Amino acid sequence: MHSDHAPGRKRLPLLLRGAVSAAQKEWLEFQPLPQATCSRLSLQHHAQLASLYVGAGSLLSLQLIMRVALASAILQELGYGHALPREIEEYEALATQALQSGSEGCYRLSGEAYAAFAGLLIYHDRQLATAPLKAFAYAAEKLDRYGRPA
Repeated sequence: MHSDHAPGRKRLPLLLRGAVSAAQKEWLEFQPLPQATCSRLSLQHHAQLASLYVGAGSLLSLQLIMRVALASAILQELGYGHALPREIEEYEALATQALQSGSEGCYRLSGEAYAAFAGLLIYHDRQLATAPLKAFAYAAEKLDRYGRPA
């Protein structure tokens, strides 16, 4: 009689599943992000930028667009994208202007700053569509280390 509950019967499929999962994980690391993920992230980024343009941006909005700038620079260093539209220091200066001229929950980007960040987000949208998951994981890890106090 054949039983799925026989001793040792479940071990082999579990071992095979583990091996397949490791191989799949390695394969997935080199795949681009799924289109739905790219679209969702892009929408979040552009919505935060729009809120900053109309003067309803939050500190989180400013942090997010600066995180996108830094992530874009890291991805560019890895070979995903040509030179950034502007230097990181320029984005930092534009975000700082908004921070200094606003108040909590009411940050606004100037027209120049909005145009600069809009160009950056379009640049990053291309990176979202082409860079593999492994590159994004590396960028996220580097940003997390960068954000931690020394």
